[in-house]
Amino acid sequence: MKSALSAPEVKQCYQVTGECDFVLIVTVADLDQYDRFCDRVLYGDNNLRKFRTLLSRKRHKFETSVPMESLLST
Repeated sequence: MKSALSAPEVKQCYQVTGECDFVLIVTVADLDQYDRFCDRVLYGDNNLRKFRTLLSRKRHKFETSVPMESLLST
């Protein structure tokens, strides 16, 4: 996990519940760069048993703002 957190390609990391333990958001220029990232970071980690890759084809919505009213009403 330390190598993933220190990798410049990893932009976000979430510890989650369900069928996997972590979700990494990785940004690379192309699939060759992604293969090098996998070889260096994921395959290089002896504690990692398996991983699954999902590629984004299109982004339909991306929003990070949180309305302040929703925070104040709790």
